[in-house]
Amino acid sequence: MFLLSVWGQDMNVTGTVVSNKGNPVKNVKLSVADFPISTKTNKNGQFTLKKVRPEDTIIVQVNKNYAKFRIGENDTLKLVLSDNLLSVNPGDKDPVQAPFIQGTLYNSEARTVSVITSKMIERTNALTLVDAIKGKVPGVHIQTTESGEYYATMRGGKSLNMSEHALVIVDGVETTLDFAGNISIHDIESIEISKDGFGYGVKGSNGVIIIKTKK
Repeated sequence: MFLLSVWGQDMNVTGTVVSNKGNPVKNVKLSVADFPISTKTNKNGQFTLKKVRPEDTIIVQVNKNYAKFRIGENDTLKLVLSDNLLSVNPGDKDPVQAPFIQGTLYNSEARTVSVITSKMIERTNALTLVDAIKGKVPGVHIQTTESGEYYATMRGGKSLNMSEHALVIVDGVETTLDFAGNISIHDIESIEISKDGFGYGVKGSNGVIIIKTKK
């Protein structure tokens, strides 16, 4: 019964990241898998991840290596870094070890493509497609025409198609954001937002919003 009451509830997780010699490690990147929550350790190796849930997977990025672990019910952590291993010490419980894998998962600053998953939509309690997009991706703005129809613009759009509107694709079919807004939020599998519109030619010069529904 206790697990049922905690599962799915937001919590703030605090902790420190240290080397295997006990020295604090700054600028370590921590993020939540499949959700835009992230932070970095300060000069004392301290961090806070806000609005985390027990079922979340935490990604720890160090240079070009990363390790992952499930947060569980632990709101205070000590993370110990070694060359190939991350040791997670959750308070008075036994430590959990996760291997470091070569690669970079945390690279949101450099991405021109953002993906909003059904899990993320559920987490934000969005009621409509517009709610799911609005304010979630930097540089993407939802606006309305004089007649009240929704459309999206993206910072950096080239306007080669004589329009500032982003292209909208639903399950492979070109449509409008206003029409797509009629899709039930519960039927959306993912929303992919491509600011460069790569692969869509002139039509995608102002960015592309690709909506995939659940089959």
